[in-house]
Amino acid sequence: MHLFSNRNIKNIKLPSLGLALLLIIISTSTSFGQPEPPLGKRWAIVVELSDSFEGTEVNTEKWSIDPKEHHRTNWPGRTPAIFHPDYITLKDGHLNIEVGKLSEPIVDYTYSNPVTYDYYGAGLRGYKLASQGHYFECRAKMNQTEMGGGFWLAGGGACGLSHEIDITESVGLTSSRTANWGKDWDYIMHSNTFHHKTACNDLDRLSDKINLDTKNHERFYRYGFWWKNPEELHFYVDGELVYTIKGPTDFDHPLTLQYDIEAYDWNPFDDIGGGKVVSGTKEERTTLVDYIHTFKLVDADDPNVEEFDPNVVDNGDFESGRLDYWRYWGELGSVVSEKEHVHSGEFAIELKDLGGINEGLHVKPNTEYTLSFVAKTNVGGKLNIFVRNGASVSETFTGTDYTKQTINFTTENTRKVEVGFWTLQNTIAYVDDIVVEEVNPTPIVFDFVKVFKEEEVIVDEEEGVSIDNTNLSVPLQYKVNQERDLNLRLVNAENELVYKSQINAYPGYANQLNLFELDSMPVSGDYLLKVDILPKNGELANPIASTEVNFSLTDPNSVPTPDNLTFFPNPTSGDLFISEDCNNKEYHIYALDGKKLRSGLVQNQIIDLDGLVEGIYVIGIEGQFAMVVKK
Repeated sequence: MHLFSNRNIKNIKLPSLGLALLLIIISTSTSFGQPEPPLGKRWAIVVELSDSFEGTEVNTEKWSIDPKEHHRTNWPGRTPAIFHPDYITLKDGHLNIEVGKLSEPIVDYTYSNPVTYDYYGAGLRGYKLASQGHYFECRAKMNQTEMGGGFWLAGGGACGLSHEIDITESVGLTSSRTANWGKDWDYIMHSNTFHHKTACNDLDRLSDKINLDTKNHERFYRYGFWWKNPEELHFYVDGELVYTIKGPTDFDHPLTLQYDIEAYDWNPFDDIGGGKVVSGTKEERTTLVDYIHTFKLVDADDPNVEEFDPNVVDNGDFESGRLDYWRYWGELGSVVSEKEHVHSGEFAIELKDLGGINEGLHVKPNTEYTLSFVAKTNVGGKLNIFVRNGASVSETFTGTDYTKQTINFTTENTRKVEVGFWTLQNTIAYVDDIVVEEVNPTPIVFDFVKVFKEEEVIVDEEEGVSIDNTNLSVPLQYKVNQERDLNLRLVNAENELVYKSQINAYPGYANQLNLFELDSMPVSGDYLLKVDILPKNGELANPIASTEVNFSLTDPNSVPTPDNLTFFPNPTSGDLFISEDCNNKEYHIYALDGKKLRSGLVQNQIIDLDGLVEGIYVIGIEGQFAMVVKK
């Protein structure tokens, strides 16, 4: 029989149920405020894309704060404000992003033509790619100026795969000069989904928004996004789902996670002397980010230990069947599957007639690497290979049979290089199995991230504890920052240990059903179930967090019938009448496993059981419960 969590079940009128036991809860529990993982799953912490911003310096192994240092996106910022690495810092447990006016203009040549910037913002970009299935959350308070921005994902390069998801966008201040559609952007969560224009598609976009209860700069808000699958994009504020967007295309391409503060041409300030961007105090000109946390769904009991892959090329074997991660130019390269042109797996890349591809790679500075690949060309054809923007390699290959080539290079004092392949006129070339790895590869090991300020464990209210003969079922939800032990003890009214067990709790937020085999069926009486979070191999006397559930096991035939709440006829095949005046009171109907089936208001002393199959149900009205039989 099921345990009815967070309810004091009493005065229950019961039909004969043989020797079954009724579990009566006499305690309450709390609940978590984040999206709940499905039963049996865990939101595992993606350490490479999570940061609580403790310490004194931004972790540049995880994040790029200089656009020129990022291997996938080098956008320097929208004029008139450039992303400047000097104005993104850590202080008092927050990421601080300052905006203001430059002491001297900066001329930038990122896109060849010179662009002049007079103001600055800043931002960070993750090195590890973010993927569908991930849940992202940040807690932030916007600055009080005309500049803004926020939390977003973007990526592109390959034809038709230039995607962008803006989790939240806003500004700190609007004015009479703000575009009409943006007047409320200082108290808003606004989300975009872009399928940006490429040679393979036109621009398409879908958006949604919600107005907040205060200005964006007046308090911290928690902004969340669950990239559930390519079609379902769920957006959250302070742990509550606020809207879902079905994007203009399938968002199945990994993207770069970013947080930045930038200028918007629809909220101008430079033509009036800089507005609050100049006149504001440093505090007013600073956006605070408390944390950025990223999770992915795994099985609750899966330790989720990723194997180290020394290859820093993404999709170097083209097994995605597309040009994911690769940029192209000239004659569009195509991924082919004809067996005579594939070296291994199912796909390879075909290049021809001055066509080329390149990919930016995240590397370690001043480190020796090896580039290897297999290639073949037509008779007389030539394939050019380069490594640039962080190293200097230029080679040429020709040969009609697939041949493995190896090139060594040493990176400069930078965290990115660019690897590319291109063909001469009248050349058809095929390339496969592209690998770039350190000569002596060593993984970057990140410390655990304190994602949860307090580690917690609760008994899941919806599922509830149950005992069936000798089978004990305990549904637990827990949040832990690193691997822990969960210690479970069941004691009777005399404080005698009836059962104990210990299970692993892996980092993250888990929703786990735990099944235990008792030595014998417990007798009727009062019991206490206690669950402790312990340090790994730690002492029971020093739990990190605990939860307790008090309950009684009672022979249902011994439970008295209440004098003031009677249902008739019972059993019934139709309507159920109530002896007490319960009109307009709320009722709930539960299955015996505790699942709520229906709720409503009593009308004319009648509860409608229409639609329920034959069986036994529990009906609750204002804290009193009774069992009825539908025949």
